[in-house]
Amino acid sequence: MGIPEVLQNLPPDAQNQLAEATVKAVDKLGTAIGKAFGYFLEPGHRVKMAKADSEKTKLEADAEAYKMKSIADATAYQIETVSAALKTNVDLPIKYDGKQNVFDIDISNPELLLQRADIRQNYQKMRKELNLQNVIHGAYLELGDKTVENSEEIDSDWMTRFLNIAEDISDEQLQSLWSKILAGEILKPKTYSYRILEFLRNISKNELNSLLKILPFIVNDFVPKYDKILEKYGISYSLILELDELGVLNSSPMISRSFAFEPKQSNELLFNTDDIICLLANKSDKKIEISFPIFAVSAIGRKLPTLANTSINKNFIKDVVEEFSKQNSTIKVSVHRVKSIEETAISYEDSPLYELNGEQNGK
Repeated sequence: MGIPEVLQNLPPDAQNQLAEATVKAVDKLGTAIGKAFGYFLEPGHRVKMAKADSEKTKLEADAEAYKMKSIADATAYQIETVSAALKTNVDLPIKYDGKQNVFDIDISNPELLLQRADIRQNYQKMRKELNLQNVIHGAYLELGDKTVENSEEIDSDWMTRFLNIAEDISDEQLQSLWSKILAGEILKPKTYSYRILEFLRNISKNELNSLLKILPFIVNDFVPKYDKILEKYGISYSLILELDELGVLNSSPMISRSFAFEPKQSNELLFNTDDIICLLANKSDKKIEISFPIFAVSAIGRKLPTLANTSINKNFIKDVVEEFSKQNSTIKVSVHRVKSIEETAISYEDSPLYELNGEQNGK
């Protein structure tokens, strides 16, 4: 990996130390997976992953062919068994479903049971391997050419638990979600706790779709609770209740953010996104208290937007700001473009994108 151009004037030893401090994220992924599998992936693993699409297709075809062969073999064996049973024991109970064209015979042949068990187990092993390959391949694509600090290691227990879960994920949409989790953990270890893994392990595809609906409306650690505005964007209260049951947010109507303003106090943060920051200022000469109704989002819920690469709905934000301004006429609301965010420090442009003063419209 090359040294950035701006650092090429450093002494050679310093350049070498810098190069050793970071590694390709895909290399770190290969090492972490290798440790979990019990062996290290060979240096050519990235080349192999580049061919993963064709390998995936072949593995899927092999799995389907094996499934069909297994069904055919089992059916042939079943018919052969029925035929033999008829010859040797006319009293053997045999059921025939004419609609399904299936024989159902009552036998206790251990060899037949073992054969069926082998068919089922081998097919399940192939499906688990295919699921893992799909999730790992998706993580490689997510990481691309990104680099990470070499000193940050992935917890081996976390990786083992992750792989044990991923091998049972066969839905493509859910596999994409788990690819993002793996890539995110490679880039920043300890991002996704065991609790989050277990939560996501147990959600269905329909529940995932419900989660995806709410993500564009999560601001910081809450969803602004203006029912008519939420309904305008397709967020029903029944969806809110479903997400409460899943543990993503709290549907209580009693929760709000409270603000106490001294006279002429300004630059109080209402909320921010990656793009904009919304600030409040007391226009009056009196001390005032106001509240902002919200649905509080859980720690698990706050992790979800990063997995779905979801952007905040900007029209929703503007509607919320306008409604807040209408309900709090003594407060001036200004919305600014964010320049940078470093931990809790937010740098923004002085000139607002727009301002609202109670009943006034935005500029």
